[in-house]
Amino acid sequence: MNDALKITKVSALAICSLILGILSLMCLGMFSGIPAIICGHLAHSHIKRSDGALHGGGLAIGGLVTGYIGTVLTTLAVLGILAGMLLPAVATARDRAQRVRCMNNLAQIGRCCMEYAADNDERLPQSFKALESYAGNSPALFVCPATGKQPGDFSSVDEWTDYVLVAEISPNDASNAILAFSKPECYRGKGGNVLTRDGAVRWCDSGEYGALTGGAIHER
Repeated sequence: MNDALKITKVSALAICSLILGILSLMCLGMFSGIPAIICGHLAHSHIKRSDGALHGGGLAIGGLVTGYIGTVLTTLAVLGILAGMLLPAVATARDRAQRVRCMNNLAQIGRCCMEYAADNDERLPQSFKALESYAGNSPALFVCPATGKQPGDFSSVDEWTDYVLVAEISPNDASNAILAFSKPECYRGKGGNVLTRDGAVRWCDSGEYGALTGGAIHER
């Protein structure tokens, strides 16, 4: 008889879990999704221990499901926003690193040219192939890191290199005369690195790069 008169009630935690879970899907995301998950687990546990005095397991499960979905969706959205903020910074840092390595290549090429001139009556090389012994037989020196190209054989370096050598320059030219520069395709309209006769290397934006390298090629 007592069993027949036994009164049960819905778990308040189960109701809260479902409401919070729905809110997490609608607008609050993880801010209500996480509480929905906590309430759902607590409600499920209380219902099991209540010996039938509490019910609402379906509500608790609904709260758990919606809470997890809302939390996951919010997490993905946050990660997407962070990725959108970080990727440009990562790309910029990568580009700068490539430019620096390219500048180092040109600086080393400049030193090789000066060593060649010292051994050849102050005449500068007419091709990169002439620098083979001065470059330590390192063809990678003639590849710009921005292209990701693999170096070829040194015997054909002037065909596959990412740099242009201004062959008509002489040691008597002005110290800021262009000796070599990265090809336009290395940085695709952003500019390029330029090596001058005095061994200095600098980055030039597209306008200055076009004026300097166009003039150097025209003079050849």
